[in-house]
Amino acid sequence: MSQEIEGWKIKDHKFVPTRASAYVSNILNKKNSVTLTGSPGVGKTFLARHIALNFKSDGYKIITILTPTDIRDFYTPGIQTIFLVDDVCGKFVVNQTQLENWQQMLPKIEQILADNCCKIIATCRLQVYRDDKINLLQPFRRCECNLNSKEMRHTLSEKIKIKEKYLGNRSLDDIAQASDFFPLLCSLQWLSDKEGVDVSNLFKSPFEFYKNELNNLNRCGDEGKKKICGLVLCVLFINFLEKKWLEGRITDEQRQILDDVYIACRLNTGTPKTELMDALDTLDGSLVCIVNATYSTIHDKIFDFLAHYFGGRMIRCLIDHSDPYLLNERFKWGKMKNLSTTEFAIELTEENLPWYLGRLVNDWSKGKVTVVMNNSNMNNELFKNLFLFYLLQLEKTQQEKLANTQDTLEKKEWGTSGSYPMINACFLGYISIVRWLLGKVVDVNQSRYDGNTSLFMACYNGHREIVPLLLKNNHSINVCSKKGITPLFIACERGYIDIVEALLERNADVNINMKDGRIHLSPLLQATVMDHYDIMKKLLEKEPDVNFYDTDGFTPLLITCQKNHNGNGTSIGRK
Repeated sequence: MSQEIEGWKIKDHKFVPTRASAYVSNILNKKNSVTLTGSPGVGKTFLARHIALNFKSDGYKIITILTPTDIRDFYTPGIQTIFLVDDVCGKFVVNQTQLENWQQMLPKIEQILADNCCKIIATCRLQVYRDDKINLLQPFRRCECNLNSKEMRHTLSEKIKIKEKYLGNRSLDDIAQASDFFPLLCSLQWLSDKEGVDVSNLFKSPFEFYKNELNNLNRCGDEGKKKICGLVLCVLFINFLEKKWLEGRITDEQRQILDDVYIACRLNTGTPKTELMDALDTLDGSLVCIVNATYSTIHDKIFDFLAHYFGGRMIRCLIDHSDPYLLNERFKWGKMKNLSTTEFAIELTEENLPWYLGRLVNDWSKGKVTVVMNNSNMNNELFKNLFLFYLLQLEKTQQEKLANTQDTLEKKEWGTSGSYPMINACFLGYISIVRWLLGKVVDVNQSRYDGNTSLFMACYNGHREIVPLLLKNNHSINVCSKKGITPLFIACERGYIDIVEALLERNADVNINMKDGRIHLSPLLQATVMDHYDIMKKLLEKEPDVNFYDTDGFTPLLITCQKNHNGNGTSIGRK
């Protein structure tokens, strides 16, 4: 971590103070969190790191958050800490796994924000931040700084100062300076040294500029094609290509990938993979960077360009060999209404859709269940129906095997690990897939490693149509998660009165209490805390223990009286 921060300090010498940086500094002196939003390349991460370095000079410890659980694991009460969360919930679309993991961390985040010793700076692409699902993460919604907004975007004088920092006296016209990711383009370290580059064309149309550069590489014989192959591998491995993959003997799995990449790039299939490593080394600092013996593009925006470029030229190769998360996020069914709003998506057509659906089923069969079920295209009802139709064409035994496949891809320390198709479908509200699964000899009481079941997940997200289906198929109504949370408790907490009524009709136990560390809560107590008074009345009809108290001694009656809500305290008192 210290080495990484030293790298930040070197780059920070070229930071230009802006009205946005002044605003964010002022906000964090008054509040404990801020989320920087904007398009890729606008300077979100650079600004966040600059602010974090300023706090470090005031005695704060910097912690970069790579996974949601990091914020729990690295928090120390009373210690001045600034947490940096880059690309919260995904870089291209909302990552459902990350979203759920962040939801599970919300109580810890609230604890951190209540600790006046701690600050949280998050960054998020605007297209991700505008997704309604982000509303579930309120701590990241409370204070936004949109770097693309009229009030925060770079002024002309700020852009001139940035240009001078990086490009000296090179002139740029007004059109060139209009790019949203002007700071990124200026910071490309090879620009100031490379002769004969028309910088204005790069600024006016960056994707066309890079497309021409890649086309030129393709025309440079085998040496150029080796560089193209190396870049394709960077895309396939979702911007994390380890050098060790290009070293040593070629495995059978590698041979299939390399042969298809070589054929797509029109390079001899007998080319040693070490020559691809040598080719990538020549691109260090221009298109790629090498950190910890791993190749990645110099910026996520460049990765956007490469993925879109190769997706348009060798889509079969990408469908067959891409990392499952790339397949989830970047490929978009062409008939989706909002395709045009997802910049640099790889479009799926009638021709290549069967390959894509086949790859999803293949991933599913190998235990990559959650990433398949969370595929961004599943939000489109037409795509979901096409996928279901594809499943129905499979042999019955294969359908039953898929229906009962447990996820093995998600890391065990994540709350989402060990899931099953039914649990995912109930969480996401995919009722058509739930019905298909119920017809495939599925145990509806399957649970994840955290103890959450299909009924729990349907109750958690308020899927009213799915809950009765599960109850009809004999789902255990009082099963608890590892934290002692029942479906009834979570429905009471989240205010879904119709689900609460359905559970109570099935005689859900109103006295099973949640126990998580020192936190002890009953369904009635939690409904009272959350001000769900209609639910309180429904619970009281079932004669719960009204004298149950939490670890601080609060009962439902005491909380209601403190809130001074007419009538509700009387109802509890009568019990």
